[in-house]
Amino acid sequence: MSYYTNPNAPNLPPRRPGYPAQPYPPPAPQSQGSFGYGTPTTTAAPSYGGTYNPYAARPNTYNPPPTPPVTTSTYHSSSTPASPPLTPGSTTSNATITTLEKALAKERKERAELEQREVERITSISLLEEKLRTMTIERSKVEERASTLVHAEEQLLTVQREREQLKARANLVPQLETKLRLEQDEKQKLQQRLATYPAQVAEFEHRLKLEQAEKQRLEMRLSTLQSLEFAIQSERDAKAAVERRLTDLDSELKASQQALLDLGRTKAELENTIRSKDLEISSLQDRITSFSADESSGFSKLNAEITALKASLDERDRELAGLGERLIAETAALNERLYVEASEKVALAGQVRELLVKYEPPPPLVGDEKLYERPPPTDPLPMPKGADPELWHYYTSVDPYHLKAINAAQLEAALNNGPWPPLSYPTAQALHTLYDRTFKSLSFDDFVKVYELVTKWKEVFHKFDGHEAETEFRFMDRKDMKAALKLGGVLVSTKFLENMWGRVRKSNSPIGWDDFVLYAAKIKLIADAFREKDMDKDNWVTISYDQFFDLITNCSL
Repeated sequence: MSYYTNPNAPNLPPRRPGYPAQPYPPPAPQSQGSFGYGTPTTTAAPSYGGTYNPYAARPNTYNPPPTPPVTTSTYHSSSTPASPPLTPGSTTSNATITTLEKALAKERKERAELEQREVERITSISLLEEKLRTMTIERSKVEERASTLVHAEEQLLTVQREREQLKARANLVPQLETKLRLEQDEKQKLQQRLATYPAQVAEFEHRLKLEQAEKQRLEMRLSTLQSLEFAIQSERDAKAAVERRLTDLDSELKASQQALLDLGRTKAELENTIRSKDLEISSLQDRITSFSADESSGFSKLNAEITALKASLDERDRELAGLGERLIAETAALNERLYVEASEKVALAGQVRELLVKYEPPPPLVGDEKLYERPPPTDPLPMPKGADPELWHYYTSVDPYHLKAINAAQLEAALNNGPWPPLSYPTAQALHTLYDRTFKSLSFDDFVKVYELVTKWKEVFHKFDGHEAETEFRFMDRKDMKAALKLGGVLVSTKFLENMWGRVRKSNSPIGWDDFVLYAAKIKLIADAFREKDMDKDNWVTISYDQFFDLITNCSL
């Protein structure tokens, strides 16, 4: 693209009005130098003025026609200027004119080169400006592309995060489906249980009526007992008699429970026998089906044996049915007896508690005292998953208000249901403190730990008391206490035991079951308190003044 065809090219500078100049006039003869221009010493350009005008009209001289004005186009189209006309009277030589023409041509050439350079400069400036505008546009486009790219990357990251979230949600779908199936199964089970609720409600209503009747009977009996004056006059004798009666009732209750367990074992043995016979029948049937059809005649004897076995099994089933009915009847009678004995035991325990109020401070109540102003609930507490039914029964039997927390007195009543002699209240209080340092309440999990600990100590005590029967509890010697505690998981020194005997046991009499559990619980309490402070397990502790007093107070013998 040339300068003249570029629409963005700037305009050329204006030319001088008199450019190009008129042809140089010949100098006057008196002013010619060595070259015919001015004086020999002058360096200025030839002057356009002067007194001499070769074109002026002179008399009797030649007047040339007027020269047309030279335009810019004529100037650019002509490379050689027109020579001035020569007059007959001119003294200018041809050499001088030739020199002037060459100088003029040179000047024109230089001017053309300057104009060409100016055009090229303006063209380059225009090209640079165009390139600058193009680069500015490209830069804006690049910035726009960069912003678009950043936005696209952000969208890509958002899409990737959404994709990961969708993958995570897709991974959760099988778990949700499994959970939904489990919930549906649970719903079906709940619906099945709900279908059995009317029968249970009727049973509970029947039991409620029986309990109300029993309550009326007990109230009448209580009023009768309250009317007796001998219980007020001889409190100590009544207390001793009640304690003996409680021991007898516990023995009878344990004997009844043992009989019930024996009946249950007999029933289990019979059921095992039935299952073994069923397995034999199924094996025989498998053998029958495995033989081919052509040998079916040889199975008549086997079929007769099977028929005889079935008859014997039917007879055994009838015997089992009779035993089951007998077991049910005996169980019902035993339950009735246990219920009566439990009622008597509760009544006697109430009397004992009334007597103990005057001699021992009552244990702290669990929860707010206002809870005990209302009657206890009648609905049973749901048993936790995986809990021992027997221990749960022991625990809920002493928690009538369903607080799921028991104090030391309730723990004593619950532990006395175990297969050991009754434990005293101080012993139960020491066991209660092992798992409840707040001296307030004990949860079911803690009660299970206490029961398992007492069961373990029962086995340890039996190794040193010289008993002859499992239900017999004798006495152990004091010198065996260290070994017994070691078997129970508590390590103590002989010096400590001697100091303890000197403080709490003055005589050398042997140690009974209740004393053994009491001493073991208190020593274990001290050992556990030390292990809590011994963080690095090196049998050394560093405690503060207040911590020492807390340790002494909580573990005082």
